[in-house]
Amino acid sequence: QIRIVGIVRSYIELSEFEEEYDFVISTLCKEITVRDVVYVSPLIGAREFEKIETKIASIQKTRNIMQMEEYFRKFFDREYFFYQDDLENGEEVVKMITEKMEEDGIVSDKYYPDVLKRESLASTAFFNKFAIPHSLDVKSNITKLAYYYSEKPIDWFESGSRVNLVLLLCNKEYDLEFAKIYEFLFELLTNSEMFLAMRKCKTYDELIEFALKAL
Repeated sequence: QIRIVGIVRSYIELSEFEEEYDFVISTLCKEITVRDVVYVSPLIGAREFEKIETKIASIQKTRNIMQMEEYFRKFFDREYFFYQDDLENGEEVVKMITEKMEEDGIVSDKYYPDVLKRESLASTAFFNKFAIPHSLDVKSNITKLAYYYSEKPIDWFESGSRVNLVLLLCNKEYDLEFAKIYEFLFELLTNSEMFLAMRKCKTYDELIEFALKAL
């Protein structure tokens, strides 16, 4: 799980590895302020290994959060966050979002009809809570997602379902980074407790913060 990039006899020597290490395992008493030090006994035992593993897990979680935030901001722009209740049905919601995306050059005028075609084949609504509409065949120019939440339930096409949240997906091509975002969001949406908490996010920043805390 770790790669040793150097062994030093004093904290002063750490300056040689300033940009290379994530944390320090030390048997020395604390001499100066050094970032991310795990103090262990010279006699390494189970307790010491547990401390090291805890540190590794903490670093991995921090990296994961930073990575997911990067992905969110790459694929989910602030202008595609909508928290409003002025639209009555799924067709109006999808049309409003795709028209904006068309103006921004993200999708072509063929995208909206293709999303309707997809819905006519099988509804993308789940559990009378949320819907994840997407195109059947038409690719977008850029991979993006849009988030639309309405406190007033939305009639979802002819499915008989009513949803509060719409997550519109626009894919240019298969992207592993985007797939990770989608899988994570789907887990949140299918968790009843998380979904209820997510509904309280009224701004783009609140939603991003909530999602990252849920990791």
